[in-house]
Amino acid sequence: MKQYSSLCILLLLATLSYAQTFKYGKIPEEHWELKNCSFDSIADVLILFDVGDVLIKPKDYFDNKDPECKLQEKFFALTYERHIRFKVLTNNKLNSEFIRINLHTFNKKTDNLVLFKGVIQTKVNGKVNKRKIKYRDLNKMEDEAGTVIMTLEIDNKKVGSIIDIKYQIQRKVINEIPTWNFLNVYPNLYSEINYCIPDFIDIVKSYNKNNRVFYNTFNRGESCGVSYEISNGWKYKKYEYSDIIEQYSQKNLLDINKSREKNLMLYKVNCIKIFSVSLSYTRLFVRYPVFK
Repeated sequence: MKQYSSLCILLLLATLSYAQTFKYGKIPEEHWELKNCSFDSIADVLILFDVGDVLIKPKDYFDNKDPECKLQEKFFALTYERHIRFKVLTNNKLNSEFIRINLHTFNKKTDNLVLFKGVIQTKVNGKVNKRKIKYRDLNKMEDEAGTVIMTLEIDNKKVGSIIDIKYQIQRKVINEIPTWNFLNVYPNLYSEINYCIPDFIDIVKSYNKNNRVFYNTFNRGESCGVSYEISNGWKYKKYEYSDIIEQYSQKNLLDINKSREKNLMLYKVNCIKIFSVSLSYTRLFVRYPVFK
């Protein structure tokens, strides 16, 4: 039974890393060879894959003011990362909405775009030419709600070009989880969203429960250490909990205007139960004087 469980975990990990086998900027030969979309013959652009990751993890550093070293919600941060790859099939103009980055504000705390990179690659006579897309190439506007919207316009593209875009957003609150839409303005070969959420966060989720949505999940043990400085050293407490990792994916999706499905993935925080986290151990570290 133990061997069977281990095999299941290995198979699941292999599935979760489906799109990660396609590294940013590394184009496999099968992507170069694609000439059209098999399920939409008039498509101008084909999305080769669109993969998102939402993770709630302890911050790298947090200044603790509580002498009891209690675990607090503010010690955690939400990171949203997306990697999307397009193949240009015709000379028609790209829709500027093909990539849209929204930076929201919650309780006067605004999302940060901490990473953005893009590259356009074209293969001519077996040689690959590359042109970088930079942060300054994004068009920015702000709506009435204070959301900063970033879009991208690309000129001088060629049929057969492949566009890779990767970006990361850090959210300063963990009770507002980004919405994922499996559908885009262009047809998509593969769409995937992964969530890594601590088990002390109670989630209400909804999505289009049809046979085309592939689902996997498993748990992974995690911990968070909290320290507080005292006059001759510091207190330290270690808390243990589990991350619940879930993956939702779909294949061969029509664009949002042609699809009859509603493919939103909604994750909403019901409550955060910090009190349910188990205390692993408490230590008192003494700072010894240094003699010269």
